[in-house]
Amino acid sequence: MNKIKTRYPSFINDLKSNFEKNVALVEELMHFDRFVVDFCIQQIQTLNEKIKSNPHVKGNKYLHADNIITNLTNIRQNDSMKLMYSKVNNQCLVLLVSYFSSSIREIFIRSLEFAFGSPLDLKLKTEELKLSFKEIEELVIFGEISLGKLFVEKKEISFQDMQSIVRAFKSYLEIDIDRDNNINNIIFSQACRHVIVHSLSKADIKFIKQVQSATSRDLKTAIIENEEIIYSPEELGIVKNSMIHFIEEVCQKVEEKLKHEVEVFE
Repeated sequence: MNKIKTRYPSFINDLKSNFEKNVALVEELMHFDRFVVDFCIQQIQTLNEKIKSNPHVKGNKYLHADNIITNLTNIRQNDSMKLMYSKVNNQCLVLLVSYFSSSIREIFIRSLEFAFGSPLDLKLKTEELKLSFKEIEELVIFGEISLGKLFVEKKEISFQDMQSIVRAFKSYLEIDIDRDNNINNIIFSQACRHVIVHSLSKADIKFIKQVQSATSRDLKTAIIENEEIIYSPEELGIVKNSMIHFIEEVCQKVEEKLKHEVEVFE
């Protein structure tokens, strides 16, 4: 038990860190246009300096690149390519939701595995799992198995929506998660992800009904039918911060709960 207890803070921090790294990759994609423009400005500025230092052409302003640099700088400062990157922003939202679901699933699985051997174990052991003979045979042959993953798969626990996520942590780890603006932001974004992937980013009746309960949120508070959902970098920032806040809160609650269970058990 002590071995597991000392390993727990490490894996929880690793999982939080992995999510933050994935978020950083999405942010790089969000600002890819700025990176490209900045790179072009830098390269043209270097070329322009070389041209101006050439005694044969430095007096000929028509050969200088000042106007090009000015135009590119204006594009950079005004974010003129923002509208052209709206589809990229929507795909960034899809990535954020996918990374979030994956991270929460892994946190739940690892926490569940940690719970085996604690007082929570008594409740978990009463849960029934259906395995075919072939699955049992494979477990015997290959030996090792993740009990957490097996539990999630056989219980068909979904991490694609907040209702299922909150219910899973409550039902199997006895952790309560209160609903707030951050959760509503994530609920809305999860619904938007589905619309972007499956409905050409158009808000249909099903989507509008799905997000009705998430009224207390910080983005896109007014949605009408058939409106195209387009995320801005600022809105993606709100989603990112809500997800990070939620993961940090869940990790803290899980850590406190399981450390308490281990101490009681010992």
